[in-house]
Amino acid sequence: MKQELSILILSALPVTELRLSVPIAIGLFGFTPFKAWAIAFIGNLIPVPFLLVGMPKILVWLEKRIPRFHRFVDKKLRALEKDHMKSYQRFGALALAILVAAPLPGSGIWSVTALAVLFDIKHRYAVPAIIIGHVFASIGVVLLTIGAFKVTSL
Repeated sequence: MKQELSILILSALPVTELRLSVPIAIGLFGFTPFKAWAIAFIGNLIPVPFLLVGMPKILVWLEKRIPRFHRFVDKKLRALEKDHMKSYQRFGALALAILVAAPLPGSGIWSVTALAVLFDIKHRYAVPAIIIGHVFASIGVVLLTIGAFKVTSL
């Protein structure tokens, strides 16, 4: 139970997310691929509702209380907006799914949820798109992990 909780928490963190927790679950803890996937999948989704609801409130609070920190966060969010606005304009909420599914650094649940907030995408469109992209990303991570462990055990 302790290992499962570790994977759940590790999956919910912004830097590690599912892309690190699955290899740890399979390689270090000896979880089956399905068990690793299921725990990491759920753990990685935990922050989504909190981010969608809380991030706008936090940004407003920061703007009022800590202008310097707000400028820093705003600069980072605007950079995300600049990098991904073209995709969003072309594909709408589907762009969120594509970005989550892409196995690229910075395209995880946290970043894409921030984009959903930044682009003011309605929750009823953002959440399903994020989940769909997450299904593809998580299956890809599990398959890559299984393949990597098979190659290294040759």
